[in-house]
Parts: sequence; C-alpha cells; structure tokens
Amino acid sequence: MASSVTTLLHYRVLEKIGEGGMGVVYRAIDTRLDREVAIKLMPPDSAADPDRKRRFMIEARAASALNHPNIVTIHDVASADGTDFLVMEYVRGDTISARIKQAAMPIADVVQWGIQIADALAKAHLAGIVHRDLKPSNIMITPDGLAKVMDFGLAKLDETKLTAASADETLTLQTQAGILIGTMAYMSPEQAEGKPVDGRSDVFSFGAVLHEMITGRRAFQRESSISTLVAVLREDAPSVASLRGGISTALDHVIGRCLRKDPARRFQSMTEVKAALEDVRAELSSVCCTAAVVPETPSIAVLPFSNLSGDKENEYFGDGLAEEIINALTRVEGLRVIARTSSFRFRGDLDLKEVGEKLSVQHVLEGSVRKAGNRIRVTAQLISIADDSHLWSQRYDRELEDIFEIQDEIARAIVEGLKLKLAPSEPASQATCTRQAGNMEAYGLALQGRYHLQKLTPDGLARAKACFEQAISLDPNCAMAHTSLSAYWFSLGAIGLMPPRQAFATARVAADKALELDNTLPESHAVAGALLMNHEYDWEGARREFEIALAFNPSAVIPRAHLAHMLVNGYGRYQEAAANMQRVLELDPVSPAYRAVTGCYFLFAGNTQRAIEESTLTLQTDPAYHWAHWTLGMSYSELGRHDEAIASMQRAFEFSGRNPIGFGALAFLHARAGHADEPRQLLDQLEAVTQTRYVSTSAHCMAYLGLGQLDDALKAFETSIENRDFTAQWFRHTPFRAHFKDDPRYHALLGKMNME
Repeated sequence: MASSVTTLLHYRVLEKIGEGGMGVVYRAIDTRLDREVAIKLMPPDSAADPDRKRRFMIEARAASALNHPNIVTIHDVASADGTDFLVMEYVRGDTISARIKQAAMPIADVVQWGIQIADALAKAHLAGIVHRDLKPSNIMITPDGLAKVMDFGLAKLDETKLTAASADETLTLQTQAGILIGTMAYMSPEQAEGKPVDGRSDVFSFGAVLHEMITGRRAFQRESSISTLVAVLREDAPSVASLRGGISTALDHVIGRCLRKDPARRFQSMTEVKAALEDVRAELSSVCCTAAVVPETPSIAVLPFSNLSGDKENEYFGDGLAEEIINALTRVEGLRVIARTSSFRFRGDLDLKEVGEKLSVQHVLEGSVRKAGNRIRVTAQLISIADDSHLWSQRYDRELEDIFEIQDEIARAIVEGLKLKLAPSEPASQATCTRQAGNMEAYGLALQGRYHLQKLTPDGLARAKACFEQAISLDPNCAMAHTSLSAYWFSLGAIGLMPPRQAFATARVAADKALELDNTLPESHAVAGALLMNHEYDWEGARREFEIALAFNPSAVIPRAHLAHMLVNGYGRYQEAAANMQRVLELDPVSPAYRAVTGCYFLFAGNTQRAIEESTLTLQTDPAYHWAHWTLGMSYSELGRHDEAIASMQRAFEFSGRNPIGFGALAFLHARAGHADEPRQLLDQLEAVTQTRYVSTSAHCMAYLGLGQLDDALKAFETSIENRDFTAQWFRHTPFRAHFKDDPRYHALLGKMNME
C-alpha cells in the first residue's frame, strides 16, 4: 500500500505500528463497527511474488481457524486496489521483547504468562497448527495482563524456494535435509536441520522464550548467525537458576526439559508444559501465602488488648489502644507490622506459636486494659515467637488523659526491644484527634464508633454514626471523628444501604472537613481518594490521594487496596493491581476481604483458574465469606461448569444476607446455563424488593445480559452509572464485557466513567 492511501474498503488507516518479513502492520478504524483494528498487508515488492503472497495468506487460514483468548483474532481477509491484507484484533500493550528490555520480569508474571502461552499453543497444536516462529517479539502483553500470541504466518508451510533474512528476523533457507525456517535464536534443533517438525518444536522455542523472560538474555545468542545456529544444535543453554537468584528447582527443571535437543526427551505436548507450570504457580502461591515461612525482616503482630473492665462495652477501648500502637509502629523503619484486620482475628486464650505461624511474624505484643472511671491500668508484653520469651513487659496505672503517653512508651519500648530505629521521616506528632483538641470523651466516642463501624452490620453502622456525631458535637476539631464519619457514609453507599450518589456526597463534606483540620491523617486521604474514584470517576485525583496517604504511612493497607481498585477499574491494569494486593496480603495475611478481592481481580482479568484458587484460599479462612463465593460462581460459569456456578452464587446470596444484587447474579448464571424459567422468576423477585428499598440497577443489568436483552441491560447500566452504584464498574471486565461486544453505546457509557 502506498503511504498516501488512507482507506482500504471500510477501514480508515491511522498509523503504521510495525513491519517485518511477513508484512506491514497499521492501526486502523473499522468504520462499520466503530472499532480499532490492526491491518497487516504485504509490502509492494512482495505482492507480485506468488510464493510470498501464498505464504502471507497462510497466516490468515491458520490463525482464523483458532479461537482462543491468548491468540490474536483474525477478523477478515480482504483485497482492495490490488492489495491483499488481514484485519486483526488490535492489541494494546507491549511485546515481551519490549518488556524484557525495560526491567527484570517478576517470576510470578513469567509463570502466569507462560501458562497462558502454553494454553494457546496447545489449542493450535490440537488444530494441527505448529507456530514455528515463537519468539518474544511475537507475543504481546495487554494492559490487563493477558498474553497474546501473534504471527502464525509460518504455520504449516510447504515451501520450496525461500530466502535468508537477518539474525533478528525470520530466517528461511534451503538445506540438504529440507527447509530451515524460523528465527535462529529460538528455533528447535530439528528446525535448524530443516527436518519435519511437530508441536514439540514449539515446546523448544517456548523454553527459549521463558529462558529469556527470566534471565533477560537469549539462551543461544552468539556473535554471528552461524555460531548461534551451532549453539542451537550442539550446546546446552545455561540453567536459569545459574543466571538469576530465587528460581525454584521446579521452574528450572521445566525450562531445562523444554530445551532438550532430542524431541523425545522434551515435554511431549504443550498441555504437559502447561500442567507443569501450573504446579510451579501453586508452589509460588504456597510460598507467598503460607504463613509458616517467617521472613527475615523483623515483624510484629499487635493483638487486641483484652478488656478486663467487666463491662463488654469497654472492649472498644482495648481495640483502639492496640490500633493506635499499630499506627505508631508502621512508622518504624525496617519493621513489618501486621494490619489490624488480621491481628484482631486473634482474641482470648491463644497459642502464640500458632499466631506467629499464621501471621508470619517473629514477635507478638499482647496486653490488657482495665478502665474504671477516669483511671486505667494497661499491661503489655512483647513476646518472641521462637522461644516464647518475654523481651519486655510493663504495667501502667494512670489517668485516662495519659493514654497517649502510654501508647508512645509502649511503641518506644518495642523499638528498643527489637533494636530498631525510628524512620527519619517520622512525623513529630501522630496527629490523633485528642492531641489536637484534648477532649478525652470525644476520643473515646471516636474509638467506640470505629469499633462498631468495622462490623458493617445495620446495628453496628447505626451505633457508629451516633458515636461519631456525638464526638464531633463534643469536639468539632476532632479530625479522626470527621474522617470516620466520612467512612461511615461511604460504606452506606458502597454496600447499597442507601443511594450511593447521596451517601458519597455527604461523605465528601465530612472528608473535606477532616482534611481541613488535619491533612496528615492517611485515613482522611484514603477516604477522599475513594470518593474521587467512586463519586466523581476522577481516577487520577484518586491516585494522588492514595499516594499521599501511603507517603504518610507506607504500611497502610486501606489506601493501597483502594489504589489497586483504581488500577483495575480506572485503567484495567491488572498486573499492577495484583502487585499492590500482594503487598496488602503481606501486611494483612488472613483478611478474607482482601484475598477475596484479589480473586475477583483475577476473574476480571480473565484468569478464571487463578480466581478460583484465590477464592478457595479465602474460604479456608472464612467459609462464609460471601464475596469469595460470588467470584467462584462467576468463575465456574466462565468455564461452563454451570451447576457449580449456581450453587456457589446461591451460597454467596445467602451468606450476604440476601443482598439484592444476588437476584441479578443468579438470574445471569441461570440464563447462561440455558434455564428458561428461573431468570424470569428471579427478575420478578428483584422487582418486588426494589419496591421496598434501594437496589442497585447493576442487578437488573446482570439479569438482562444473561437473557440477551441488550437494550434493557444498557439502560440499567446507564442508570447504575448515574446513581454512582459501586457495582457499575464491574461491567468493564470479564465476565460481563463480552456480552456487550462492540456496541458503541456501551463504550459511550464507559466514557461517562472516564474509562475510555
């Protein structure tokens, strides 16, 4: 195609994005369907050659026969003005080759992408197609973390007259044994000898790609093309473990077996390779998630202080004291402090050895509080898990007004006991509400409100609101109470107990007041960011707030979890979100909420197997955690396991207290399973509930999607966006986005949320 040509049939060409031996690639717009596509066309000097033209068309026939999420889709094969071209899925992202040049690739990512690539090649081999030119530049990684295999142009070739290209490009030449075709640094020995090849040749090339992803260098690259070819034929690749630390024996073995010279000694199929990599992934997950592995970094869990007051209502005070100590310790350089969500799951008579193992910590702080009138007695002891020895213990009999001095003394004693140091950037003040205003009654009410807020039950929420409002009435300058009141209103909107738009607007007023009083509280910036994200769809503004919160406290889990949510929903950047959630889980290892959310993110990214694994781990901690059951239901449905999907979703519905969103989710799954009556019955029940309380129209959207009623689904989706329903953001992701296909109305609605 001449550079002056800007249209081909109904495709409007925008820009050139690549070029290789098999053609030139452009980004274009399909004006009929209003979608971006990639167009690959033959160079003018090749179009006149019948053999080259035939080779070009082989890619279309080979790849168009494949339908797999990890293989670039061929939409069309066409000719215009004497130009032959392919119309393909336009894939955003980077090639693996580009990623290798940028930085060392995380091992977990390499394994995950390797599983996806292996699955794609297994599908191709099952269809009788051998790729024969697998290399890092022929594999894309999308922003949502999917690997996409491209360029099946050398598949099933039967050429008799070919030419040689440079070492970095596809090499094809005649040998005595037959045709040598591929890229030298990645081709199998049998390819290099021009012998017939089968799927095991791709196994070798796959091993070479994995080797380079891990080590950053080619397994067989030498100074010249001929010496590279000799290395492929005669020399063993160095083990990846010898070139990079931290490589498991299992992963090293998988790559080594892929790269064996004799095809009979390699894995005999990509299905075997995939299974082996899944075992490696399970091993990695075990290392990451099993608390028995105690890290070298000094670590501590602060358990809730026992309430010895005789009045159960005073339990909040022990929790508040422990939480304030946690907040102080997170500012200590070189100390890993377990978040309250995980550490507060351990109360009463405990086996501290078991606590240490489950939380992966070396030390535990436990204590008790007795509160009587304006007097308190606090005992605390720092215990080493290894030998159950007391590194430090102390008892304090003080006035209630001395509580902050007690907190400081305990924190300093821990720092000294563990031989650590305070971070140079530690704020001079811990910026609690009382240290600003000095009203102990307001402080106590704020602590009591936070205790009730954590329960997220109707009664707990009502009591929390009353406490926060009373605290503010006593002390209008209590920033912690304003922040907590903002979190209360945000929670009401997020879980659908009142119209989100109204709840978020009220929460914004309280958050602004908290920041006006004290802009150093990480919690205030976290809730402000959550509101920017969910009320205003201001993703960048939200990012700034979360980063400010983390600058004040890098160990804060709430802003980091919000940051992951922003990366998933605002930008579809699943890998970055997963990295942040991994850090959250390091600090909050037994939190069912955060592990369940991690599983949901894998579902949204299209990685259903990993979603199932994470959800199953969640349920080992809390068998009744509804969010994990929800993710399992959707994941099983994606795999066509409809009975299991519906059973899991029914459990999610019941464990959530029959949250109305469950009617829509169940209708969606029943419709997908081909059930005729259940979806309509569930829709009727959903309508009945809507008459008595606020219900997110996302529930209706799911039901209509399952039934194939796209117009109704889009209307419900639009209403959900207008209402600022938290769940509206789900429809950007798997398993819902495929149902909208390429409808321009859907993309316009995503634009309303600043997602396009």
